[in-house]
Amino acid sequence: MTAAPAAEQPPAVWRWYVLFCGGWTILWLVVLGVSLFLVLGARATGEIPPTGLVVWLLPWTLFCGTAAAAYGLGPFLPRRPAAWIYGIVLLAFASLGGCFVVSVPLLVVWLRPATQAFFGRARAAAVPAPAGAPAVATPPVRGPVPGRPPVWRWYVVFCAVSLLLYLALGLVGVVTYFDPALADERFENAALAVVSLCMAPWFAVAPFVPLRPWAWTYGAAMLVLGMLVCCTLPAAIPLLVLWMNPETRAAFGRTPL
Repeated sequence: MTAAPAAEQPPAVWRWYVLFCGGWTILWLVVLGVSLFLVLGARATGEIPPTGLVVWLLPWTLFCGTAAAAYGLGPFLPRRPAAWIYGIVLLAFASLGGCFVVSVPLLVVWLRPATQAFFGRARAAAVPAPAGAPAVATPPVRGPVPGRPPVWRWYVVFCAVSLLLYLALGLVGVVTYFDPALADERFENAALAVVSLCMAPWFAVAPFVPLRPWAWTYGAAMLVLGMLVCCTLPAAIPLLVLWMNPETRAAFGRTPL
């Protein structure tokens, strides 16, 4: 996919993305301020020794400050393909913080062609035919291009790892549910087992779906779900970007962006 000039008209999701980044910037600044207030107050009363203060406060301050700066920078980056990927990372990271109810719908719209075109992630414009030459109509995509896309092998590995992860979490939930020492946490353990064992079949089926347009959407949904788990988030982000490439879409019979 070659970079194209960025679209002048911002997509509808842009204003919500700006508000989202502004809200998370304020949130991290508030968290940092409250943390400093509580820790320094505990230090003044002697509840936290000086060594513990440095060990705990310094990494947390760097983390909160970095997160606030990252979200504050998001709306001001130049409209380049890298800024579109940067937005995916911000939305995915917010999903880990329990904000997936907002970030996942934004992420779905963020992947649409209009948003990608706004950041210059559109296909290069076709070279016009010489003057006087007859126009040749480009046939639409009627079916999948033969062969699996290059990202497929990594997608299969991702699904296999996610399947094993959810099976392991389900097993942990089942075992801990029957542990007498954890009787007070049976509801949490049952919820862990049910959710994990319900998620596992979706990843088990994903590598075996046919190359059809709906299967491309199915795979995109699996990658978005992978972004909600910290263990699979680092792999889900680049895979989702590759999943949007023309060769991947064409392999499933979808019109390239």
